Amino acid sequence: MEVIGGVASIIQLIEATARTIAVIRKLTASHKNARKEQAQAARRLLDLSGILGQILAFYKTTENDVDNLQPRVANARASIEDEDGTVAHCMAHVQTLTSILDQMAKEKRLVWVFKAEKVQRELDFIRFDMETLSSLLQNDMLVNILASRSDTHEIFKWLNASTSTANYRQARQMHQPGTGEWLIHSSYYQEWKDECQLTWINGISGCGKTVLASTVVAELQSDFQDKPDSAICYFFFDFQDTRKQHVNSMLRSLLAQLAGQSEDVIWSIRQLYKACSSGLDEPTVEQLLEAIWDAVNYFSGVFLVVDGLDESLATEQESLCNILERMTQELDSMHVIAFSQPTGHIRDRLTKAAHTQYRIEGETVIQDIEAYVRERLQGSDIMESWSKERLTDIGKRLSESSNGMFRWVSLQLDELEKCENDREVITQLKSLPKGLPETYGRILSRLNDKQRPKARHVLTCLALTPEIITLSQTHNSLQIEPDSIHRIASDLKPVPGVIQNSLAGLVAFEHKYTTSKSEQGDMIEDSCELRLAHSSVKDYLLSTLIRESSVREFSLDPPKGHLYMAKLCVGCVLYHNQAPIEREALRENPFLAYAARNLALHTRAANECQTRDGLDDLIFELFDFQSLAWKNWYRVCNPLAGRSVWDDRRTSKAHALHHAAAWNLWRVVEKLLDNGHEIEKGMFFGAFRPIHFAAENESFECLGVLLRRGADINSPAWPKKKTPLHHISYHPMDRSTAAAWLIDHGADLYAEDHWIGIPLQQAAHEGRLGIVQTMLNKGANPNYRYEHDRIASFHFEFPLQCAAYWGLVGITEALLNSGADIHAASNHLGTALHAAAINGQAEAAAFLIARGANITAHAGICGSVLDAAYYGASRKTIDVILSRLSREEDDETIARKIEEIAEAKCFNLFEAARRGAVKKIITLLDEQGGKINDRVLLTGETPIILAAKKGHLKAVEVLAERGANLQSRDRLGKRALHVAARRNDVKMVEMLLEHSADMEIRDDGDKTALNDAEDEGHVEVADLLRSYKK
Repeated sequence: MEVIGGVASIIQLIEATARTIAVIRKLTASHKNARKEQAQAARRLLDLSGILGQILAFYKTTENDVDNLQPRVANARASIEDEDGTVAHCMAHVQTLTSILDQMAKEKRLVWVFKAEKVQRELDFIRFDMETLSSLLQNDMLVNILASRSDTHEIFKWLNASTSTANYRQARQMHQPGTGEWLIHSSYYQEWKDECQLTWINGISGCGKTVLASTVVAELQSDFQDKPDSAICYFFFDFQDTRKQHVNSMLRSLLAQLAGQSEDVIWSIRQLYKACSSGLDEPTVEQLLEAIWDAVNYFSGVFLVVDGLDESLATEQESLCNILERMTQELDSMHVIAFSQPTGHIRDRLTKAAHTQYRIEGETVIQDIEAYVRERLQGSDIMESWSKERLTDIGKRLSESSNGMFRWVSLQLDELEKCENDREVITQLKSLPKGLPETYGRILSRLNDKQRPKARHVLTCLALTPEIITLSQTHNSLQIEPDSIHRIASDLKPVPGVIQNSLAGLVAFEHKYTTSKSEQGDMIEDSCELRLAHSSVKDYLLSTLIRESSVREFSLDPPKGHLYMAKLCVGCVLYHNQAPIEREALRENPFLAYAARNLALHTRAANECQTRDGLDDLIFELFDFQSLAWKNWYRVCNPLAGRSVWDDRRTSKAHALHHAAAWNLWRVVEKLLDNGHEIEKGMFFGAFRPIHFAAENESFECLGVLLRRGADINSPAWPKKKTPLHHISYHPMDRSTAAAWLIDHGADLYAEDHWIGIPLQQAAHEGRLGIVQTMLNKGANPNYRYEHDRIASFHFEFPLQCAAYWGLVGITEALLNSGADIHAASNHLGTALHAAAINGQAEAAAFLIARGANITAHAGICGSVLDAAYYGASRKTIDVILSRLSREEDDETIARKIEEIAEAKCFNLFEAARRGAVKKIITLLDEQGGKINDRVLLTGETPIILAAKKGHLKAVEVLAERGANLQSRDRLGKRALHVAARRNDVKMVEMLLEHSADMEIRDDGDKTALNDAEDEGHVEVADLLRSYKK
């Protein structure tokens, strides 16, 4: 085959693949039941197309030097050019698949078309060819294509999924061989594996639920290890780790685990990422569920093990149970087994929702406990030498007295191991404590007067910490004396072993070893982590039992405990008030990083404590904007932004009053105002006031103080006139309660921000359904008009346009239900239906049509709704409009009209750049060349950046040639070159370099375009940038 033939064969296969994808989409457009199979088939071909595109690029880069190719590269080219090779083989199967689908379409066998054996056979052949094509180039120009997509690393970093691996590993280490078999071999467990259902295993605290959950995970992993179409996932809620207490965290983890077991799932996560403004927003629970629903379709079975439902946030437990129920009801391949104590909402919901429920008690758990005791006795160097009769007696007494609690048995065995003779063993057995509370009470009662203060300190820290803390941090925290002039006392550092020796049974210690480089070679560091040994320890410290016992001094009152922790944190930060600190300070005082990060959490949680014990005075001392303690605090972290990365150049733009208002420290707010702080002080000129911070963080007591002291509830802030009600409508979290409070206290529903309109328009733009509904319930007019320029292009006039443009069906429905005029139109954007079509929102367009929108209406710059859809260039939206108009147009006509409408209707340079309308760009530049470097408000994007982000090479080239500033930046400091490098667009990078783009310039994250390319694994772009650097 000639060289041109090699390129041509790849191009032909790409075109054939595209035609087949089009056939698939057309076949199943109105057949929801075929969604799973259609998605798998279409994405298989989309992935093939992606691989072919990469191979084509590889092929072209090597065609000019065929005689000097490395053997591996030459072999790859030869395989591609072979007339009987993989490309030709794959082409045959794609064509066969297309023929089969065409025939089935004629026979109208659409719904189950993708389950047909002959279709699956062709798809399997195609998948095999994909793997072959991919492997041809591995370790040369490409690695596995699916794993090295340009945005995969960034997307998973954004997903930020928690992992329960450590919890699972710890539970498996506690497992004794032979235990848990009663569940694995039970009929209802086998039924659960065979049928999609929700099973609930419940029992009292300490009965071994977590270890049993780990046993289920291990059994599933073993049973399904050779079945790649099945996925095994697990999540362990953790009372000691706030990252593992949210429903959102479980769903993120589930998505990540599914992606780890099928590359296809990455597509679902990518769609989620795009739906969240390409990572600018955090995903909501509903968005995560939608992605999971899509991802599960790639497997014949998904088995989810969830442990510790009762260790999730109490406010989310009902929602958690509802979600687990929905999974098994709505997904035909989902198996869920959950473990928890039978408490509150969990008991109420799962008693009704679970298909099967089993309580861990009775003979089965007693047998496990007996097996556990035998293993412990036989494995103990101390106890194995005792007489057989003694061991038998121990086993019998512990089993009979255990009440089904492994935790209790384990602690008694720990105590028995300390016995030095038979008399002590007999005494111990005769005085066994009744249950875990009495056991914990005994441990605490044995502490001497020197040990008790340290024990109270450690238990308080561990019970209230939002994160895992280390032994070195704990030792450092014992040195803090917040009320003393020195703050940290060097002579209070405890000797090694003090905590371990005094709190065995209550506190668990886990050693983690890390290797670091030094001048002396590799250094192994031991980082010992502390945590309460079991959730029952925290339950005991918070219980009425301890308050009525002889060890009541250890009783924990959360507000008082948080006040104690807050004073430790503030004292630690205030200690560093003598000089600017270096990073070494974090090693010298390990608790500093924790204190800086969590000071706000503990101070806010201490608000309920009426006895302040000097905390407010300490905070007032810290809140000196010019003090070194304040500046060092900001070196360690950014308290308001929640960033804990060290930055010795970071300074605070927010003032003390902003912090106090954000954390609802109303007493401190009063004191700051009494001392002359400005109630309308902005972060910088014209920026957000303290009242904005208080509203954003739902600091209602502070809001009351600020209003009483003269703050304006409609105080306008940057960028135009953003009131607190606007501000919370922009916030990514649901702040509908704060919205209701503000409105009830006089917030103006019709305050006009020049950039975003009224608060209802702001909320509609940002997708804040709860706030939209709150405003409507409070009387907001859904038809209020205020023309504003949200995206520096189209002018929005009323809330329904805003919601439709962004495809927010829920908000669109809420507005219509409250009387929004579906036929309202503006001269610029048109009707809400035009707005949806212009931005390619097919679902929103279909919804509006179903609700009575006039599909033949002419309005706005696009005129007809169909032209608006062509302008939006979304094939799915175009198909929706065409089908409702009972019209058909071929692919060539649609492509031509998309180009024609873009050229005809783009009305400014921003829009022309977004659409890649090159002729229109030239025309506009001839008419208004001075606007070539204008920027979109807030995002900072210039036309050349907008074009680069959409991948419009020719548009970028024209703008560069006409004098666009290649060093113009968006709000993150990204230039066009950064954008092209991140997109892995070799041609665009090369063109920008040829036009003298500065490759050394850095973004706000201190990264060059080369850094971005290297981070994303774009080898060819990185090599290109390095070659120019030389």
